Amino acid sequence: MYNEQAKTFYNCSCVPNDDVVGVGSASVGACATMTCATMYIFLAVLCINVACTFIPGPPLDNITLRCVSHDQRSLALAVQWVLARCLGTIPGPFLFGSMLDISCILWNRNCDGSRGRCHRYDRSLLSILIVGSSVVCSFISLFFYGFAYFSHKRRTTKASSEVKVSLETKNTQF
Repeated sequence: MYNEQAKTFYNCSCVPNDDVVGVGSASVGACATMTCATMYIFLAVLCINVACTFIPGPPLDNITLRCVSHDQRSLALAVQWVLARCLGTIPGPFLFGSMLDISCILWNRNCDGSRGRCHRYDRSLLSILIVGSSVVCSFISLFFYGFAYFSHKRRTTKASSEVKVSLETKNTQF
């Protein structure tokens, strides 16, 4: 049943019964906005993650340059950026789309019964999925950069190892 003036639905089979009135009721429009108690924690973790993503860029390029020979440095940087773009731009939208689908709690149903667009998301689950995936990807890249940095052998040039410094002083007259 629908009350036109109050714009409220009563005796709905899909809405649980209210303890006070005893019948299920729903109103037109969005549900009341819930307070997001963990928003500041989420923003702090997000800012730290963004900083940890972009600040180490030049040192990581330096690690790449130290791990390859001098004549292959430009090729190494090119391969690094092509792989980063391919691994970030191709699967990224699919992964974030699946995270949005996982966190949806209210789907629209089309006339033919198929699933339509999402009306409401579980905000805490969505924030955990997105920030968690960013942190996991950051740790994976940090692991591989650390592995490359510590596993390469430092090259020493023959000339630099044979250089001897003599500390002889010449007799000078003032």
